[in-house]
Amino acid sequence: MFNWKKKKIVVGIGKACHDCSIAVSVNGRFYKYLKYERDKNEKQISAPEWWFYKKLIDWGIKLEDVDLFVMTDSGQWREQHQVPLFPHDDTLYWLREKDFYNSKQILLDHHNAHAWSNMSFSEDKQFVVIDGEGSNSNKATTYDTIEFRRYKDVTPGGIYIWLDDAMQLHNNRHGNSSGKIMGLMQYGKRIDSLFERLMESDQSEYINYLRWFIKTCYHNKTPTNPEWQNFLKTIDDVCWELIKRYFEPMDKEKEIIYSGGCALNIEWNRRLLDMGYKLNIEPPAYDGGLSLGCVRFGNRFLNYKDPKPFENYPYIQDDVGPKSMASSQTINKVAKLLADGKIVGWYQGQGEVGPRALGNRSILMDPRIKDGKDILNQKVKHREWWRPYGASVKEDKAYKYFDLKKSPYMLYTSKVKTPELLPAITHIDGSCRHQTVSCSQNPVFYKLLDSFEKITKLPVLLNTSLNEGGKPIANKPEQALDLLKNSEMDAICIGNKIYEF
Repeated sequence: MFNWKKKKIVVGIGKACHDCSIAVSVNGRFYKYLKYERDKNEKQISAPEWWFYKKLIDWGIKLEDVDLFVMTDSGQWREQHQVPLFPHDDTLYWLREKDFYNSKQILLDHHNAHAWSNMSFSEDKQFVVIDGEGSNSNKATTYDTIEFRRYKDVTPGGIYIWLDDAMQLHNNRHGNSSGKIMGLMQYGKRIDSLFERLMESDQSEYINYLRWFIKTCYHNKTPTNPEWQNFLKTIDDVCWELIKRYFEPMDKEKEIIYSGGCALNIEWNRRLLDMGYKLNIEPPAYDGGLSLGCVRFGNRFLNYKDPKPFENYPYIQDDVGPKSMASSQTINKVAKLLADGKIVGWYQGQGEVGPRALGNRSILMDPRIKDGKDILNQKVKHREWWRPYGASVKEDKAYKYFDLKKSPYMLYTSKVKTPELLPAITHIDGSCRHQTVSCSQNPVFYKLLDSFEKITKLPVLLNTSLNEGGKPIANKPEQALDLLKNSEMDAICIGNKIYEF
């Protein structure tokens, strides 16, 4: 245990209406990070104030030893570069009681926290932040060396929230279906007359018209309704036009830090790449990364010019990891199960930051299985029929199967070069959200892909998060075992042990 009194400690608190998290750094290096839903085992919920305090106690940190608390919420407005101390009304009650507000607390603008959550962000770089709401009704932020801009008009994220409310999907919470709708868009065709009317209208007119249209038209707002599918595709095309607008001022010759919930839209990200933008997007681009942004900003505030990232980023979730990692012998056994068509859970090391499984908290399957998506849905995931599954592939072999050679965090779509070989992970439009895996990034998972390739001559696995639909990713081995017991998953490998039922 640290002697905390001799350390400089920064605590970051991301207290939005969903995806709440807490992060801690010690002497400029990240120490702990945890997302509330993983701890609570309930998805898309806001953390109560006492939880942040409890996690500090669990981690052995006393309030009086903390040098700086930095918090952001769902949208407190603060001008750029004006970062005042917490006003009383915005302070967590357990900090008010300690009377720390005079010297130890900073309330950081929501969009600034999003930007700082990128491990490469610094104030001299250009960045784009786009989300659903944001700071005081500001919904998008862009910055380059010439001008800082904020947009108060509706953003693609805001439009998706309206669609989210209209869909009322199974296991859905507010803001939870945006990622689900992405997969459904590809089933529809654009309604040109509606698209043209929206694009020809001024901002306020089309916003009002769009709100009315979503609320009153297509009473059958179900995924199987072709008219609703076409409407969704049309709105997605409108959203894409807005995305292009925000990126137009950016310099294509320079790297762009891109964050906010919209940065998780894999289709828009791929289009931006194809347009020549040099994007830098990381897994915690959504609200789950706000606490990380707060910590990094706090370190800069304390004159740590280069806040260091987690050493094993992005595998930083402070959940319960296994005591040991899978050995070569265990890896070979798991590869054999997968080659035999089994559905296998994979629980190794610390969990991933961000919403996507990257080979530490995964459910895996042979991607060659015809109807593999439907089988996995029926037996384990119980997801919506239209949603595709992602894939993981050895980085050095990715070019053979996908047209994007490097994508370590599943943040882009890629055309599948061999869809007939990979039916379980190929979407209706011929694309896949794939992860490229290198040995340096995740050596244990890379060895599993390599072992599977030796058996099947295919270095690709279907990879989805280790959870049932509507639940967060497993945070403890017991939760992973419960998933095995309560579903038709065939086996799970936790550390160096394989469980089968």
